[in-house]
Amino acid sequence: MVARDFIRIDPGYVIFDRARQEVMARATPQLAAAGVRLIGRYGAWTYSYMERAILDGIEAAEALSRGA
Repeated sequence: MVARDFIRIDPGYVIFDRARQEVMARATPQLAAAGVRLIGRYGAWTYSYMERAILDGIEAAEALSRGA
């Protein structure tokens, strides 16, 4: 199943707090096991540049087209 939802937000940067690393270490494998791909600045909650976000999207599209 593919779902999508989006909202327009002003450009910005992810702000890390002290809990981020621990939360991401727990959440990432659980989400991956559920088939959720974390991509882009806000999806992966990481500092990234526009080109990285585009590459994340391309890689996700390629994986989906392979059925991975």
